[in-house]
Amino acid sequence: MSAELVEVGYTVAGIRAAAEPILRRLAATAREREAGRDHAFADVRALAEARITLLGIATEDGGAGGTVRDVTDLIIAVARADSNIAQALRSSFLIANQVASRPDLPNRAVVLRRLRDGDLLAGTANERSGGPAAPSTPPSAATAPGTSSTARSTTRPAACTRRGSPAWPRTRTAPW
Repeated sequence: MSAELVEVGYTVAGIRAAAEPILRRLAATAREREAGRDHAFADVRALAEARITLLGIATEDGGAGGTVRDVTDLIIAVARADSNIAQALRSSFLIANQVASRPDLPNRAVVLRRLRDGDLLAGTANERSGGPAAPSTPPSAATAPGTSSTARSTTRPAACTRRGSPAWPRTRTAPW
């Protein structure tokens, strides 16, 4: 549990009620977005503002106090509306589950505050290391004479940081 008592008043029913119209909108527009390769940034942000990741967090930590079944039902509802969004939110639900189940989680208070603030993908490995664990694009294959390849390797030397892990620029690739 967090050292600070938070009284916000999130409930399972309240979060589900806030998420329901967003999920209906996502389901109604999923086919068009998929065909146009558009992203539902505004709707994902709206889900974050509904604090969906607080569903399984204890009430004394500022969450809704929901059960694992409550969280599972919400994830299923998100997946039914748009499976791509459920996939994109899996890290957020994973870290929320770790906060809920591990009082000894490193940086728990910071991650919990960020979840309460509506952040998504809070406390992921990407955030700690600056990028994916082992990102790389295959080096370009040999090209025929007179042609060029636009493929490039994205690997970096292993000693880019003080701990020897790859250092990647910290940039936001999506507004959530």
